[in-house]
Formats: sequence, structure tokens, C-alpha cells
Amino acid sequence: MVMEKIDLKKGANPREQILGALVLLAVFVMFLKVIHLPKQEATAQLKTQINTLKLEKEALQKFTAALLATLPQKKEGQREQPGNFDIQILKGKGEPVAKTISPLLEYITTPQFLNGVAIKSMSYLEPKNENGFVRTSFAVEAHGSFRMITRYLERLANLPALVRIDNVSVKTTDPKAAKVDIEINASLFQLEAQNAKGV
Repeated sequence: MVMEKIDLKKGANPREQILGALVLLAVFVMFLKVIHLPKQEATAQLKTQINTLKLEKEALQKFTAALLATLPQKKEGQREQPGNFDIQILKGKGEPVAKTISPLLEYITTPQFLNGVAIKSMSYLEPKNENGFVRTSFAVEAHGSFRMITRYLERLANLPALVRIDNVSVKTTDPKAAKVDIEINASLFQLEAQNAKGV
């Protein structure tokens, strides 16, 4: 049996060089398709989602700041309007959705009022007398999308009851799904005379 000697000093012929180059090219293309490009696309999508959420969060913060700023002006401007519901309540001609804290919290956490917003926790303080009213401070922590949270705040601000929103804080929870957590601090007011009667 004759063994063929291999000359290690001899370079590859042109055909072998072309085949080798094609193999390397195939490996490189496979790397791009399987690893690099999908990872690059996923990173770009995540960056887009994060930027979108940042814009929505900034918009929500501006909305809540504007809401808190305009609510006192809105209440002040509506005091002289005969059809204003707060005035009707104070005159005893209108019936609010809730006069005490328990029915109020029950009302604002019904599925119809939440409309997709999830409540994480609720709490309230003991009522206290304040300028002829009995004030009960309460807090609601909720979770949902930017749009759902915004609409929930609007419903709460326009609630047919003597409710005032005192402060709102927003925190991003899920950049991919554009979800936010919100903490709402508010107050429910009741006339001292009504409270004394147990209304």
C-alpha cells in the first residue's frame, strides 16, 4: 500500500480557495440571519417602545399637572352657575353618587367606572372637620395603560360628588407594554350638618 505524501508548504489551488471563501461567506450569512439581525431588530423595537412610553408618561404627567392646576379654577368659575352639580349638592337639590367614603370607593372601583384599569390598593384617613365641611382624605393606587389611566382620571375629576383631587403621581412599570402605576390622593367633602344627621 502506497501512502500519498502531503506537502504542507504547497498552497491551496484556486478551486479550493474559492470553496473555502464560499464556506466562510455561508457561515457569516448564517450568523447574521440567526443571531445578529434578530438581536439588532429586537433592540431597535425595544428602544422605540421605551421612547414611546417616555413620551406617553411625560404627556400623562403634564395632563395631571394641568388637571390639578385647573380644577380649583374650574370649581371657582362654576360657583355662580345655577346648573353646577356641586352647587346643587350644597343647596340640597342634587344627589351625589356618594356622601361617605365607603360608597364612594365602591363606586369608583366598579368595572364600569374602571373600564380596564386595575386597582392595586385603597386607603383612607379618619374624617376631620374643616371650614364647615367634614373632609375624608383617601388614596387609590391603580395600574393600566396610559390611555386608560388618563380616562380614569377624567372620570374621577368629573365625578358627581364633592370630591377634590389633591395630588397624582405616575411611575413606569412595563416599558414594553406601555403600562404605568398611578397613585391618586383625593378628598371627599360632606357638610357638617349632613354628617351630624348621619346622612
